Order: sequence, then C-alpha cells, then structure tokens
Amino acid sequence: MRIRNIDLGERPVLLAPMEDVTDPAFRLLCKEFGADMVYTEFVSADALIRSVGKTLLKLNISERERPVAIQIYGKDTDTMVEAARIVEQAAPDILDLNFGCPVKRVAGKGAGSGLLQNVPKLLEITRAVVQAVKLPVTVKTRLGWDADHRIITELAEPLQDCGIEALTIHGRTRAQMYTGEADWTLIGEVKRNPRIHIPIIGNGDITTPQRARQCFDDYGVDAIMVGRASFGRPWIFKEIKHYLQAGEPLPELSFGWRMDVLRREIADSVALLGERRGILHVRRHLAASPLFKGIPNFRETRIAMLRSETVADLTRILDDIAGRFCPPQAAVPDLLNFVAPCLPRNVMLRLIRNYPVSLSVILVVTYLSFFKPPSVPDELERIPHLDKVVHLCMYLGMAGMLWIEFLRAHRRQAAPLWHAWIGAVGCPIVFSGGVELLQEYCTDYRGGDWWDFAANTVGVLLATFLVARLRRWPFFRRCCGGR
Repeated sequence: MRIRNIDLGERPVLLAPMEDVTDPAFRLLCKEFGADMVYTEFVSADALIRSVGKTLLKLNISERERPVAIQIYGKDTDTMVEAARIVEQAAPDILDLNFGCPVKRVAGKGAGSGLLQNVPKLLEITRAVVQAVKLPVTVKTRLGWDADHRIITELAEPLQDCGIEALTIHGRTRAQMYTGEADWTLIGEVKRNPRIHIPIIGNGDITTPQRARQCFDDYGVDAIMVGRASFGRPWIFKEIKHYLQAGEPLPELSFGWRMDVLRREIADSVALLGERRGILHVRRHLAASPLFKGIPNFRETRIAMLRSETVADLTRILDDIAGRFCPPQAAVPDLLNFVAPCLPRNVMLRLIRNYPVSLSVILVVTYLSFFKPPSVPDELERIPHLDKVVHLCMYLGMAGMLWIEFLRAHRRQAAPLWHAWIGAVGCPIVFSGGVELLQEYCTDYRGGDWWDFAANTVGVLLATFLVARLRRWPFFRRCCGGR
C-alpha cells in the first residue's frame, strides 16, 4: 500500500488518532511493536491558529516515529486551510482531516462527524485544504450520521474527486458513538467500487489478530487501523503483525514482560509531561488494560490505580499486582505447548519458567532411575505390590505438582491444593499401569538401565500430556478460572 511516495508495505496496521492517548511516547511504543504508521492526537484548527500552547505541543513529532500523520478538525474552511499550512511547517508525512469524531463538544458544534450532516461544506473544506498544502491529504470519517443516513458509499467518490489520497472509514455512525458492533459491510462496498482507486483503510473493533486478518480477507481493505484496543496494550501490533505474517498466533507474551511494558509506558509519559500530568495521562490507560481482565476482585485495585497521583503510587500498585498474580514461574502459562506438534523456539525457556519444581523433580527421578535401589527389609518385601504402590505415589506426586503449577500459571495466583490433587488423581490411574508394563517388558526382555530410563521418560511425557489435556474438561476449566 502506498500513499503518494510513502510505502507502507503489504497489509499495514496503523495506530488511530486518539485524544489524550496518542502522544509522542505512546506513538513510539506502538511503532516499536510494529505499527506501520502512527497518528497524533487530533488537533483543533481554531486552537492552532490562535497559537494555544497545549495545542502547538501536539505538533511535535520525531524522526523515529515516521511515517506519521497529524490530524486536524474544524468547521470553517478558512480556519482549516490556515491550520493546514501551520501543520505543513511541522513536516509530518501526511495531513489527515477528521470528519469522524463523534463527541458532543466536537460534532455538536458542526466539526468532526457533525460535518456528515453538511456534506457540501465537508467537500468544500477538503478541496480547499488539498489545494492549500503540498502534503498528501487523507480523510477519516464514519458510515454516516445515523442508521437512516449511512452515506459513505455515496460520499467516497466525491472525496476522492477532491484530491484526497486515502480514506479511513470507521464502521459506525455518529449516533452509535462507540456502542454496538462496527459494520464493515459498507467499508467493503466502498473498496469494491471499481471507480475508487485510492487506498481504503478500515477501522472499528480490531481487537484481536484473528479479527484483523478477517477484515483484510473478507472486505479487501488496503490497511486496518487499531484504536481503543491499544489502550494499555501497545503490544497488540506485535501480535497482529505476527499473525498476518506467520498465520498463527504469537506465543503468549509473559505477564511479567507485559507488566514491564506498562512500567515503561509510565516512565515515558512522565518524562514527556512531568509527573503530575504524566500520571493523569497514563493511569486510565493502565486501568483499562486487558492484561488485568479476569483477575478476581480487581475492582478495588483498579480504583486505586485511577486515583494514583505519583509514580511511586502507580509503581507500588503494579508491584503488588505482580506479587499477587504473577509468581515467577507463571511467565507463559501454556503447558499444551509441550505436546504441540510444532514447538516454539523458546519452549524450553517457557517450561522452565512455568514449571520449575515439577521439572526439577522429574529430572531427579529420571536420574535416580539409573541407580539400583537400596536393599529393602524382608518385612517390606512381603507387602504385595509394594513397588507398584511406590511408583503410584511417585507419579501421583509429580502429576500433582504439575497441576499446581499449571493452575498457578493460568490464574496467576496460588491454587488450592484440593484442585491439584483432584486434577492429578486421574493421571497415575491411567498411565501408571502402562509404565509398569513398559518397565517390566524392558527389564525382562531387553535389559539394561537405558530401557528403564526410556520407560520412565515415556511415563513422564504421558503424565505431562494428560495433565495438559485435563484443562479441556469443563470441571477443570472452571478450576482454571474459565480458561
């Protein structure tokens, strides 16, 4: 996809312009995680021509975030033209016109999506701005004002005729604000129009990598734009780009790694805005982060986060969250990766982080299998099936520890012991008999400690497999917090 001489590559993923969100620090973070182009917070044309200090700061861009677009909004043609010339001096790669903002203080005054009720004025502003600057000019808008006036299919061609070089469409009307589901069918119709030759960018409800790919495949858009899904989750671009390129989900990023990203977001925001303004700016992003979704009894912690006023307050809250919900071994909680057909490159590191106790015990038991057990008193030898009882206890213990750490990883907190033992009791019953047969066959017919070692290894692998598969049973999914 190209916008004039700006090559954004194949299936680009863009960061949407969002007020009080897409400041320079956040844009750079999203850029680092794979955003192909970023947008500034939208800028008021009226405030810009009056040289309001806070508004002028929004024009600050760095070379590291290119390509970058600056978006402006307003309702008066002359004001928008003058503001566009001021923006041109800031040297962004693209100038974007906001005809989609639905909030009352913008749309209610006839700017943003309010111009969807006055299409001649919208086209007049667009044509005048395109003629006034040498930058590529693009437009971001919505389907229409309300369900009875979804005019985007009729509006796209006149906008193209005004000279814009790309069109971004949010799949909702102004009346919907941000409620309901985004409707991409009209976005697809615009893209399929044979008379439309400018790039069409889709926006709305891009919350998962799977949804991103579906929008490319089903609606044929040239690019997608991610907005609110990036709140407290700038790594979503990393997840989407990996899925688009590899066709499979990115191995789950560890809880600790994502917490470190949020800490960095705090530090960057404070460095840019100062402590007070930086904390006010970033704390609501953290509180809205999907990283904390599903954590039981998190409401009070979220309220405390929203009331934080210093870096020390937020850091203390994040440290408390990490201590309660992110034990060291719970970095990447997915035991199924151990038995997946295609193992990720870092599977061993992930297993060691998630299951240190279990793996240590397995290694010790496997190592001891090379040695002849000590002599047993005659009284104990008379106990029937003593060796099988010992093996049963051993596998029960290993499976129990695996299950404890499995639940700790998936719930990011300690699991009750009774969950572990209920989960583990089925494992040894199923495979201990099989392991005994293997050992008996290897010892009697093949001989040698290596065969005994192989039989133990098979038993351990089978235990791991069964413990992992237990999470698919409805009861154990409830034990894992619905996962």
